[in-house]
Amino acid sequence: MAFVAVGFDLTETLEKIGEYQDDNGYTWVFTTGPPELVRKFGARTQSTKFGIGRDGVILWRRGYGASDAAAWRGALRAMAEG
Repeated sequence: MAFVAVGFDLTETLEKIGEYQDDNGYTWVFTTGPPELVRKFGARTQSTKFGIGRDGVILWRRGYGASDAAAWRGALRAMAEG
């Protein structure tokens, strides 16, 4: 399983995202996403999080502030197993 963080804030550059990644010691992949993906995946709130399977199907979705560390662990475990 791979974890990729995709940002849709049009004011953030890849350089800014890379600095955030380095400053926080994150080792997973960060990138920007085209605005049409926001519509495609139906993001309705700021900081919507998705778990997307290899086939592009959304397996998990949560809005802003809706997930703590335990919820993330459970979601990632379920996606890895499923």
